[in-house]
Amino acid sequence: MLQNKRQFTILVCLVIVLGLTGCSRGSRSSRSTKVDSNDIAEMKAQLSIIEVKLDSVIEKQEMAIMETKTSPTAYATDTRRDYPAATLTKKEIQKALKLAGFNPGVIDGKMGKRTRTAIKDFQHAHGLKVDGVPGRKTQVVLRDYL
Repeated sequence: MLQNKRQFTILVCLVIVLGLTGCSRGSRSSRSTKVDSNDIAEMKAQLSIIEVKLDSVIEKQEMAIMETKTSPTAYATDTRRDYPAATLTKKEIQKALKLAGFNPGVIDGKMGKRTRTAIKDFQHAHGLKVDGVPGRKTQVVLRDYL
């Protein structure tokens, strides 16, 4: 599909270049309608420049998409079926919170007040639903800190 978009974009650019150079005008004026080899070479050069710029834009967009898909917080906006199974023990959750910079208190495997507060702070910092519950989405992001 990207190839079709690219071809369409190139075609649009070509039409724009032709329009700017006067080659697409249908009026018959006193101006010569002949296109010489210099005009063609100039259009090809302009088209090459546009293609390079277009390739650069496409590459940047593809990189941004890849970064979004691989970032830990990308999971927060994905649909539920995209979440891998994430079952962390209570101690693993506390350890990940501590490694992420959120103090859960003593790592004892108990979900006390400090741990719940650390989970809420972590969820808020990562754009997750803030409820203090280490659900699947929260655990997926926490796993990156282990």
